[in-house]
Amino acid sequence: MNIHPGKLLFTIFSIILSLVACYLILSEVLIQKTWKQTYAGVQSSDIETYYDSEGFLTYWPKINYSYSYNGNEYFCDCHQTGFSSYEETEAFIKKTIPTKRVEIYVNPANPAESKLKADVNPFTFPNLLILTV
Repeated sequence: MNIHPGKLLFTIFSIILSLVACYLILSEVLIQKTWKQTYAGVQSSDIETYYDSEGFLTYWPKINYSYSYNGNEYFCDCHQTGFSSYEETEAFIKKTIPTKRVEIYVNPANPAESKLKADVNPFTFPNLLILTV
């Protein structure tokens, strides 16, 4: 059996990418299944801009919120999702916080760790794209 080195390298690379996608998908599913869903009060929201390593401008929604869990108060500043345009970022903020209350997931093992429900989606385009390679 004679395997071309290029095909072997592509196969190994594809397997690694598939494993990474599976990990990303499973970690988001585990958050949905094991973390506690609750509500947080939004203190403020803003849009921050950064240049990535290639010099492209990216926009990040910064949402500051507070929540109570097991009688303790926690604060979080969330900016986990980046966008390529100001308008997309603004739309995300308006969709995520139409009122001053947002749904979040709280890690019961570490209640200071939380994620916006809007940021927890295992079947995002990048995850699925990586999985299909």
